[in-house]
Amino acid sequence: MEQKSDTQFIGPASNELHIRSFGGQIVAQSLMAVGMTVSDEARLLHSLHGYFLRPGNTDKPMQFDVDRVRDGRSFSMRRVEVTQNDRTMFTMMASFHLPERGAEHSASMPDVKHPSELQSFADRFGHRSDMDRWFARVDSFDLRFVDATPFEADAEQVAHSRLWVRFKQPLGDSSLLHRAVIAYLSDLSILDPILLAHGRSGQSQQ
Repeated sequence: MEQKSDTQFIGPASNELHIRSFGGQIVAQSLMAVGMTVSDEARLLHSLHGYFLRPGNTDKPMQFDVDRVRDGRSFSMRRVEVTQNDRTMFTMMASFHLPERGAEHSASMPDVKHPSELQSFADRFGHRSDMDRWFARVDSFDLRFVDATPFEADAEQVAHSRLWVRFKQPLGDSSLLHRAVIAYLSDLSILDPILLAHGRSGQSQQ
């Protein structure tokens, strides 16, 4: 991303083969933009809420305009508006917070196969020419699906999708970058449980 001012950033065209910009990319770049306006690096992202208003064009750059809503004693709130051709395509609110002790809970880790026991995404679907656009999008990641996917004709009709994923190269120590990568990944399989639950298998997603 190119920083044009303290609160304005330009994201280059993705030039993907897909018919519209990838939502995960827009969320991740929006997060990077708002995060770079938070001067206190100890304040970590703890929530974000985004709304897609229009599809993005993969051949055109995106403009990110950040509003410093508030910097409190422990919270920083930011809003970002993403535009193409002066038309708003995405808006997001994000909150950053100084780490504090508090109540914690988490779901138990399911009993699933280890990544070493599973095929990579490339090995599993590399024979399919209709997946070329997907391969370009996930080339930087090692994806290993535990369960069937909507790409398979014999996919079981279930309402869940589980996968292991890691970035192929070291990401460094930037907490903002790590969270942006997670934001990007959040869109890779978000529709899979819905498609699987309704028996829509064997289809390549756009």
